Amino acid sequence: MNVMKRRRVRWVVVLAAAVSVLVIPAQAPALGCRDWTELYGDERYDVLLDDLDRKVNSGRARNWNINRNRLMRCLQRSLRWLSEDLDDTCDQGMRVSMRAADDLVWDYIRSCVQ
Repeated sequence: MNVMKRRRVRWVVVLAAAVSVLVIPAQAPALGCRDWTELYGDERYDVLLDDLDRKVNSGRARNWNINRNRLMRCLQRSLRWLSEDLDDTCDQGMRVSMRAADDLVWDYIRSCVQ
């Protein structure tokens, strides 16, 4: 393979990698107890709303035939209780699974869908 052809192949590979990074959105990490316990006050509500919005608009929830605005209003009304339940869940320390906080958030989402 000549030098010019190898350079072209390298550029195509580099360009394809760059485009894939820009086009494929990064998967947002699930909300975990470690993250939750490090937050305070309004910061908790902001992170929780972002997490809820991300989940409601995720591929997992996109297949649901629902009104997303109505769902978000329901979840916003439930923020205080969800926050308290997350506190209770995360206060269990090592006894709680790493996915417990994320599973709890999904439970709240499903309760608003019904």
